[in-house]
Amino acid sequence: MKIFSISGLRGQIGKGLDTKTITSSTVAFANFIKSGRCAIGRDTRNSSNYVYNAAIAGLSYGGCHIIDLGETSTPGIFKYVKNKKLEGGLCVTASHNPPDWNGLKFIINPGRGINESELNRIKNSEKLYNKNGKITTDHTNYVIDLVNLFKKNKTNKLKIAVDTNGGAGSLFVEKLFEELGHEIISINNIPGKFNRKINPVEDGLEKLSDSIIKNNADVGFAFDADVDRLVILDNNGKKLPADYTLIAGIKYVKQFLEINRAAISIDTTRAIHNLLEIEEIEYFETGVGEINVVTKILEKKCQLGGEGSSGGLIYPEFNICRDGVLAALMITSLISKYSQIKEVFQDVKKYHQIRSSIKIPKQKHSNIIEKLKIKHNNYSDIDGIKITFNRDSWGLIRGSNTENVLRISVEDKTLENTEKLFNALKKDIENITKDTEK
Repeated sequence: MKIFSISGLRGQIGKGLDTKTITSSTVAFANFIKSGRCAIGRDTRNSSNYVYNAAIAGLSYGGCHIIDLGETSTPGIFKYVKNKKLEGGLCVTASHNPPDWNGLKFIINPGRGINESELNRIKNSEKLYNKNGKITTDHTNYVIDLVNLFKKNKTNKLKIAVDTNGGAGSLFVEKLFEELGHEIISINNIPGKFNRKINPVEDGLEKLSDSIIKNNADVGFAFDADVDRLVILDNNGKKLPADYTLIAGIKYVKQFLEINRAAISIDTTRAIHNLLEIEEIEYFETGVGEINVVTKILEKKCQLGGEGSSGGLIYPEFNICRDGVLAALMITSLISKYSQIKEVFQDVKKYHQIRSSIKIPKQKHSNIIEKLKIKHNNYSDIDGIKITFNRDSWGLIRGSNTENVLRISVEDKTLENTEKLFNALKKDIENITKDTEK
């Protein structure tokens, strides 16, 4: 199985994702960027070399000047494309998908992902082969740029527990934090060895929690394979909701920089709406997906954006993509200011959330969503269907961009009501599916 969406090309090696598919897709991308300069880097998955070599072949056939960045993070590649003003970039990664998946993220000038229109143009591009591209090697200055951005904050020395889970973060995160003066307790830090779920949002992170408690750490950070997502654990080892990454970003930019506009995905907690309203920050809702948030950031000239549900923060002045390490460093500055992680979030209104999914083929998603629109009145269809039950209660049903699943997100002030709403929406979907199959 393979999926080609605004999130890029994703699939399982030997089950739809093969040399022909990768090479054909990258030739099309080379044609799309008019055989321009294209950086390419890969994460630490065992299959990344295979995908990497096929992708380089495609870019070469398409006549690109390829800049080989080697093993590195997705934010590092985005930053390189932005800094060097390249025509394109490729990340060999499946991001938060399981270890047996891999794929490509496509980057275009000025260092952002592709939108739906651009995806279709790449898919339908006439594939022109037999051009002789060239390859040079380089490295990103991503870590140096982060150090330069944060060293002026002069944060207190913190004890930080870090779980990179063998992803790209295992190559540099520990050294970066130490260079900024922090003490690091690192677990799951062998590149390419994944000891938990790739997506930290979906994992219990028990080992990281134990490490925080055992070492009396101030905070814990867990990253996905390409380091664009971040989940926070407090000093008691408690895993915080994924939305808190974006909350921390808003607080940091408000206090240390400047913010009057923000873009947030439609699945973001109501707590973030409340915070933005209190701080008198104008905000715009977008569909789920990094490029949807990025498009709105650029259109409305926002200083910040993100996807609450994914632990994804975008600060476009630095990087026009989700950046988990950037978010983690913002949080260390906030802890120094507030003295403890719990005080950073003490004024955040508490909500209960359930985020889950049902395995349903992508071709059935639109029909299910249309049937739900008939049943419910107060909804938004920016992405799927978001039903507003009252000011503090909502449910979102949308199809995944990268998997054959229908995602369900529900939020309310009480756990009991959240569970009732989730079960009701799940039953609606199951009944619609059964009626369709009759």
